Amino acid sequence: MTQQIKHRPPGIGVDVGATLAKLAVRSKQGELHLELVDAQSIDEIEDRIQALPDLPLGLTGCGAPQLAERVSRKSHESLEFEAWGRGSRLLLNRGSKLTDTPYLLVSLGTGTSMLCVDPENTARVGGTALGGGTLLGLGGALCGAKSHQDLCKMAQAGDRSEVDLLIRHVYPEGLPTLPPEASASNFGLLARKARLDKAPPARTEDLALSVIGLVAENVALQSCAIAQAHHISHIVYGGSALLHNPVMQILLAGITGSSGHEAILLEDGSHAGAIGALEFATD
Repeated sequence: MTQQIKHRPPGIGVDVGATLAKLAVRSKQGELHLELVDAQSIDEIEDRIQALPDLPLGLTGCGAPQLAERVSRKSHESLEFEAWGRGSRLLLNRGSKLTDTPYLLVSLGTGTSMLCVDPENTARVGGTALGGGTLLGLGGALCGAKSHQDLCKMAQAGDRSEVDLLIRHVYPEGLPTLPPEASASNFGLLARKARLDKAPPARTEDLALSVIGLVAENVALQSCAIAQAHHISHIVYGGSALLHNPVMQILLAGITGSSGHEAILLEDGSHAGAIGALEFATD
């Protein structure tokens, strides 16, 4: 993936997470090349860095100290949350969005962090252990999904009403404050079905959709509560858990909008930390 960001110095930024390493390489011509590598493939990451010996190197993420010890060159290590804030601001400015407006940045990686970002500061204000790691773990255990993309593909053919207990299941006559398709209990319908002797097993596609729904709904609801507490109207979602995941994107945007906030799905948001690390390294 290559993009053009003008008037920025060349360099390399690497965000080494618990599952994926995100690389952002900016050439002398201003072309920004974005890559994803398995975080366990530390040799591959090191080789990619060593192939560009003349560029400033910025590192961030939980695996940054280990990588810094392996590369035989000077590097700049930045705090993960600060890198995410700076990188997200650059990506938003590229699209002329929220140039001077505070926002809540929600980073859905292996887990999820929630950051208040304004033009001067970035502060972590919340988070949850639900995230991409949850998708991979439950997706593999319940659905046999071999990868993130595999789970997302399954989910597109799923039906949550076969797995989740919805408001319409509990209140057939409806409730004035909640839509009938809203979740009353994630996976709650499976308990009801288990009491029926002839209840068919849940389809893997339905389970896959419910796994994504579990994460998306809870992340969105917590994000909206935090945004309201901090008097923030815009919530920016990014992170590798959103890649190839239209179901999660739709749920996040829908729940956020229905809660009275504006959702922004950050383009190239999986690489915000890597881009921020690059920026710190080239100051």
